[in-house]
Amino acid sequence: MDPVQPPKPGRPAASVGDNDLVWEDKGDASLTGEHRAYEAPAATGIYSLSPASGFPDMKFEGYDVVHIKNPTAHYGEQRRRLIKDGVKTAEEARAIAQADHDRGGDA
Repeated sequence: MDPVQPPKPGRPAASVGDNDLVWEDKGDASLTGEHRAYEAPAATGIYSLSPASGFPDMKFEGYDVVHIKNPTAHYGEQRRRLIKDGVKTAEEARAIAQADHDRGGDA
């Protein structure tokens, strides 16, 4: 998970809403090691943000935002739903997943 800075004196701490996804940093995941992967538990399954690279140059093409209904199943048996690909920043990808979650896309 991204580090949360302690609040400055006189300012309230940022809080997570009841419906907010809580993201875990899964570490370097891009072929170049410059971009990280993230996961957040959902109502069912998880949301996954994974960096995608293009061939043959291996340049970062953006994040894939995916909802995985049964993440513990073998890869071929997982129910994966691509929400959006080519998202340029992790923050934008998180917002897309949060909007899908808010609409009940992970129910």
